[in-house]
Amino acid sequence: MWTIVARNIEEAWSLFRLHLNEMMWREEHVREVSPRGQTTLEVTEPVCTVYCIPTERVLLDPARDCNPFFHLYESLWILAGYGDVERVAFYAPGIKQFSDDERTFNGAYGVRLRSYWGTDQLEDLVTLLRRDPDTRRGVLQLWDAADLQGGSKDHPCNTAIYVKLREGKLNITVTNRSNDAVWGCYGANAVQFSVLQEYLAARLGVRVGVYRQVSDSLHVYVEGEAGAAWRKVEAAGRPSLLPDYSYSVRGLSTLPMIVRVEAFEEELRLITSRADGRVEEGWRFTQPWLRHVAHPMLLAHQLYRDEGPTAALRGLELTTQRHGLENNDWLTAGKQWLDRRVESRRVA
Repeated sequence: MWTIVARNIEEAWSLFRLHLNEMMWREEHVREVSPRGQTTLEVTEPVCTVYCIPTERVLLDPARDCNPFFHLYESLWILAGYGDVERVAFYAPGIKQFSDDERTFNGAYGVRLRSYWGTDQLEDLVTLLRRDPDTRRGVLQLWDAADLQGGSKDHPCNTAIYVKLREGKLNITVTNRSNDAVWGCYGANAVQFSVLQEYLAARLGVRVGVYRQVSDSLHVYVEGEAGAAWRKVEAAGRPSLLPDYSYSVRGLSTLPMIVRVEAFEEELRLITSRADGRVEEGWRFTQPWLRHVAHPMLLAHQLYRDEGPTAALRGLELTTQRHGLENNDWLTAGKQWLDRRVESRRVA
């Protein structure tokens, strides 16, 4: 097993690329496999990625070009327990292709965590950990035995989450059967599960600990849209060990997602309430992260969809100046993503 130990998503992504260039990408460490006819280059051994500060979850690499609006909303959509296509497809229309009926997702993590087996696993877990803080039975299940029968476009890639309380911190280990490095492991997964981890830590009144992602099949796609995304990363050249777009170099800051749990849960339901994924400008939030970061980000995305990147960028810049959050990680990522689209239109 390979192990990558990193401060945050930025460093983990950089180290992964370095390992591929220097060690993993030798012939004995990689193989070509084509499940369902989709050619991938797969690391021959499982890979464990350790995030020491998982709340630094926003990847800023311009070559990777993560969509921070989608990552932010999807994490809230999961936490709220949804599995519908319409809400999340407003932020990433292409995600519809993974639905069997373009209405719901078979393997939606939110549904599997909060209602799939007729129980809310998050509530059960919190109850268990309060009763027995040293327990080793804190397992959140995502994989169903029925998934072995196939028949769907969407089966959970992440299969289970192990949760432990140790030394006043909540640690998680996520197991994954099939991890696309570009869009999955060092993209959406790093956001989805660190948000879940921060939520559970707040419910229990403890600090966020370490997040480990164990990828049994870590791979990159060779063909299609996912393959094109990897080739763009490769074309950017060799990364530095401490990339110049990292948190520490840029002086990026984060805001705690939750200050008061009950208020956050109520406002989580509000910000994900519209079936079309949109948010209302007049909504008011008491939780600082929702008020100053999440809500402005989602409003900016609506401007992007309705009026284009220039209007959205202008709106987000005004918001960050008004709140004095020019160096916030999410807002910085949003501005950079929009700026790249403004520039591409200018060049075109």
